Amino acid sequence: MFDKAIVDTDRFMDLPISCKALYFLLGMEADDEGFVSYKKIIKIHGGSDDDVAVLIGKNFIIKFPSGVVVITDWNKNNYLDANRIKPTEYQPEKKMLELTNDKRYVLNTCLTSIEESRVEESSIVEYRGDTPSQIAKDFFLKGKYYKEYLELFNTNGNLEFLIKELDKFILYWTEPNATGNKQRWQKETTFEVKRRLTTWLGKVGSFTSGNKKISKIL
Repeated sequence: MFDKAIVDTDRFMDLPISCKALYFLLGMEADDEGFVSYKKIIKIHGGSDDDVAVLIGKNFIIKFPSGVVVITDWNKNNYLDANRIKPTEYQPEKKMLELTNDKRYVLNTCLTSIEESRVEESSIVEYRGDTPSQIAKDFFLKGKYYKEYLELFNTNGNLEFLIKELDKFILYWTEPNATGNKQRWQKETTFEVKRRLTTWLGKVGSFTSGNKKISKIL
């Protein structure tokens, strides 16, 4: 099902036709909780990574490092009796999500209090096996981890604001010491980019998407 309150918006109508088609295909193929492999859909029906990027940027879908996506407004588009829902097979991805008061999926960026173990479960480190130092170096050079964290924290659709905050974060932590042989982050005993970003963005009041209170942690 597709709610007209979503597809009749200017935000949706301004999408290219290829993005609209992909959105509907993802919705048709998603499981009972809104998760689907976008690569499978593109392979079968066509489309491009650019279409996926637009849907992510406009906050119609959320992409995970595993290649799975979830439809942000799935619970608005669909209502299934709890007794009929088949749990998604993508449980690690589901644990990375929260449900807002208006039943939208958002990535859990720790802007609300959660257990440390839950943070570890959602860490991208699990998908790569890289050390925190390797991740930090790649992130500060705006490599693969920069792109993945950009997608991970882009929960309110304000991509321009997020990019500015990430640039401030990088400038702060890459400041060299007096001798120029170390940067600020390298003087820390431990440095995990995702946790530091969570704290950084959590202190930016306007980043909380209208300060909407998260009602439920999945």
